[in-house]
Amino acid sequence: MSIDESVAILSMLVSYTLIQRVILGRRKCQRSLANAHCRIALGPAYPCMRQQWWMRHLHLSLAVIGVCAWATQACHGSAPTPSKESAPEVAATRIIPAHHAPREGAAWAVPQCAESPYRLCTQSDFREADFRDNELSGHVVFFNANLEDAKLDGANLSNSALHFAFLTRGSLKNTDLSGSDLVGATLRESLLERAQLRNINCLGCDFRFANLQDSDLNGAQLKGANFSYADLRGANLQNTDLSQTHWHHTVCPDGTLSFDTCGGHLTPQQASCVPSPHANCADQDLSRLDWRRTNLTKANLEAADLRATLLNGADLTQTNLAYANLRETNFKDADLLGANLARADLAKSYWENTRCPDGTISSENGHTCGGHIELTQPDCHIRPGADCRNADLAGLDLSYANLAGADLRGANLVGSRLEGANLQGAALQNAQLEGADLSHSRLRNAITESANLTDIITKSTECNSSLLRFKALDCIR
Repeated sequence: MSIDESVAILSMLVSYTLIQRVILGRRKCQRSLANAHCRIALGPAYPCMRQQWWMRHLHLSLAVIGVCAWATQACHGSAPTPSKESAPEVAATRIIPAHHAPREGAAWAVPQCAESPYRLCTQSDFREADFRDNELSGHVVFFNANLEDAKLDGANLSNSALHFAFLTRGSLKNTDLSGSDLVGATLRESLLERAQLRNINCLGCDFRFANLQDSDLNGAQLKGANFSYADLRGANLQNTDLSQTHWHHTVCPDGTLSFDTCGGHLTPQQASCVPSPHANCADQDLSRLDWRRTNLTKANLEAADLRATLLNGADLTQTNLAYANLRETNFKDADLLGANLARADLAKSYWENTRCPDGTISSENGHTCGGHIELTQPDCHIRPGADCRNADLAGLDLSYANLAGADLRGANLVGSRLEGANLQGAALQNAQLEGADLSHSRLRNAITESANLTDIITKSTECNSSLLRFKALDCIR
């Protein structure tokens, strides 16, 4: 066998081995991404995304081919050098890297984004790219991608992965990003007017100086997001997680300017009164407003209509809520220490980790502040299964209290307000209930033998079998 043949065979074997390793490694890398469903937080140096490891092998294989070709040529002598007369003149061309040049739709190309099983955009630099009105939905992966100054107006990017993506100064007007994962993404100075951002995961996102006018963020996870100097006029922030959010000089959804918070200003339409400490909002219609994390310390909300208003995390210490309509109001994480809730309507109010007016926590009271709106502590702790035998509870406001299974034998409940209270399975033998208000309360399976029920008030009361026999009572089965 000649030297030429030996060199050629060696070149083929080495090149085949290296190229085969490149192909197998590439497939393995894509499979690992697919199996992770493109949702794991891949590190910025992940080999599939940066393509460095297999490029080195490819370059090595090409180098081996070149060396072998040179050796073969050396055995036969140098190749003839073309004469100057035969060489055609080629004009000098300035080559601009494709990833730095603005494109029109061409940015979405096969060499940059694999189609199966997910669209994996392994080329991370899309600066100034033009994706306007493109259909890019279906789990597109732009992990750690640079989309600075990119045009994405009207594009459909729903359910995409944009973890830690850079969208600084990006134009995303009317863009659909609903359901997308943007954890840690940077959207500084971006244009997001009328963008669909429902149910996005934007944990720790940077929205500083961004324009979010009339955008829809319903259901978004925005914990730790930074909205400093952002414009949120008309934005929908219903059902969002805004804990640990930064609001420095932010234009709130109602058009007011924040200093430290947009709490109380998260509803596009302005309320009839400005929520603030010592505010006088008595008799005002404040229903269905978003007043999460609002400071209403010592405010006057007497007889105000706060139906279905969000007061999550609000500071309501020593606030006057007497006679207020608080039906379906959300008090999750709110502080009501010392607040006045006398005769307030608490039907279907939501209590979770709420500090009640008497200082107790709602979770310790059967997940309610009912029975704990009096500032003075009663003779027993009002909660499910409480031992209140012979306790003096006369005249107390125990409306919407949870006393299921409580022992109230011999207790004095004369003239007490038990509207909406849960008394299912409670022991009420020999209890004094004269003149007590049991409207809308639940007494199923309660034991009322020998109890004094003179002049009790019933209205749509869920009565036990004993009370159902009294036709004068307004009972429901």
